[in-house]
Amino acid sequence: ALVISASNRDLGELVRKGLFREDLFYRIAEFPVDLPPLRERGDDLELLAEHFLDQYGGREFTPEALFLVRSHRWPGNVRELKNIIRRACINSRDGIVTPELIETGSHCSGASSGSLLEESAAAARERERELIRGALERTGGNRKQAAELLGVSYRTLMSKLREMREDDDE
Repeated sequence: ALVISASNRDLGELVRKGLFREDLFYRIAEFPVDLPPLRERGDDLELLAEHFLDQYGGREFTPEALFLVRSHRWPGNVRELKNIIRRACINSRDGIVTPELIETGSHCSGASSGSLLEESAAAARERERELIRGALERTGGNRKQAAELLGVSYRTLMSKLREMREDDDE
């Protein structure tokens, strides 16, 4: 049986320190492939982002969104990139991924505090919250009707409400 595994740590070093089982290391280290983190792979990052955009039905990135993709450190590597692009495609109405849809949290190293991109994203999030609150008020709290009024799926609305609750808890 073939086993493919990945680690973000140097398993050989962990074996030397006694923190990883030596016998297990030799079972899985038959053909090691060392890949640098995504943030160090230059053009691969954009190619992967475009691949995931196509895979999840997106049409294109705005230049500002692509800037955010390029400037993020991607501590979660390819999995993080894939999840963020997927979420952006799901939340995009027309398949165009804008900076507001690139939800990398506060880890983005390409934009300093108070930058135009951050301010625009914050304003878009606040406007989104206002629209959601307004739709819920107009429908008497009926989430299904609010989702229809907003032109999004019920699932998207629930996801946005969950994000709003998490933001309020912080």
